[in-house]
Amino acid sequence: MRTVHEVSELAHVSVRTLHHCEKIGLLKPSARSEAGYRLYGDKDLARLQQIMLFRELEFSLADIGAILDSPDFDLRKALDHQIELLELRREHIGSLIDMAKALRGEEGSILEFERSTRASWTNTPSRRRLRGERPRNGRNMRTSGSEGQRRSRSRWARA
Repeated sequence: MRTVHEVSELAHVSVRTLHHCEKIGLLKPSARSEAGYRLYGDKDLARLQQIMLFRELEFSLADIGAILDSPDFDLRKALDHQIELLELRREHIGSLIDMAKALRGEEGSILEFERSTRASWTNTPSRRRLRGERPRNGRNMRTSGSEGQRRSRSRWARA
C-alpha cells in the first residue's frame, strides 16, 4: 500500500488531484491508515493509470468515470481504442511538424507540403466513410471533434 504522497510522486500528479479524484468518486483509496491517511493498492494504481490515459485523450472526468464504472467495460478493448486514438494523434502531430518545417523552408515548398497533405487527408477514416468504404479492421475509427469523441466514448462503454 502506498500513501497519497507516494502515489503523487509515482504518477506525477499533485496530491490535490488525488484528493479531487476521491471527492468526485473517480479514484477511491483502498484503505486508510490508523492515522486516517489514504492508502492506495495496485488496483488503485491501475485505475489511476487508466484515468490519466483518458485525460491525455481529453476526456472529461465525468466521462472517464462513466466509462470505467460501466458494467460492460473491457480493459483490453479500451486499450486497443486508446492506442488507435493515440496513433491518430501521432499522425496529426507529424503532419503539423512537416507543415512547420515546410513553412520554415527546411523540407521542400509549401506546394509540395500541400500535395502530400491533400493525399493524406483524402485517406482519413471520415473521408473513407464519405466514399462508402468500410472502416479498416471492421471498426469505426475516431474522427476529430466532439462527434468523434462521442462515438469513441460509446464504443468504450459497449466494449
